[in-house]
Amino acid sequence: MTTTLPRLVRHSGIAAVIAAGALLAGCGSEMPTVPTATFGEGVTLYPDSLFRGERITLGGDVADLSKVRGPCGGDGDSGSPSNYDDCVSSLRIPAGWTAVVFRDRGFSGDSATYTADVQDLDVVPGPCRPGFNDCISSLKLSRR
Repeated sequence: MTTTLPRLVRHSGIAAVIAAGALLAGCGSEMPTVPTATFGEGVTLYPDSLFRGERITLGGDVADLSKVRGPCGGDGDSGSPSNYDDCVSSLRIPAGWTAVVFRDRGFSGDSATYTADVQDLDVVPGPCRPGFNDCISSLKLSRR
């Protein structure tokens, strides 16, 4: 009787990265897939004014920014990950794009529409003092 042992399969670097990503995606991550895009191909969110800090570029609507991994919030003790909810201080909006930002999750609450870069959400009208700085929980994005 012959027993077949599993064999070690070597993967190229990119294949290993893809395989690892696929395994990690199914490991109970609480962060769902978000419509990320290449820089310049969507609206870019920044945690600091003047387009500074850890950025993310989005190419579609996000109903709950607490589900988008980012630099703010989170609690290492409870395991909740850091995110972009109430953590946006500037927006980079390419020509031809429109961003509608909402104070609350689910595209609700006070809102504002932007069609050009906003370098400091402190200085625009908004429901939070001041402006819309650190006060965005969802957004709708579209190309004009």
